[in-house]
Amino acid sequence: VPVKEGRTVVFVDEQKLRDKISDIYAGVNFYQGQPTGSQVEGLNKLQRDMNGAEKKLDDRKKTYRPKVNTELKKLGKNQPY
Repeated sequence: VPVKEGRTVVFVDEQKLRDKISDIYAGVNFYQGQPTGSQVEGLNKLQRDMNGAEKKLDDRKKTYRPKVNTELKKLGKNQPY
């Protein structure tokens, strides 16, 4: 979710995801034994979340890319993608 803070746009979910990945990474990296079941499950959940987010992005690209490109063409602008 993009949120504008002053002149900068910050993605609200970005920190949440980064924190989750960092927590699991630190737990696995600084522990000499095998990853715990909760760490493995946490990684699996993050992977599922990432796969779901990637699918949403792909769906939105399919939906909105043609519309954006049509509008840009009307304005005589180059297509960004």
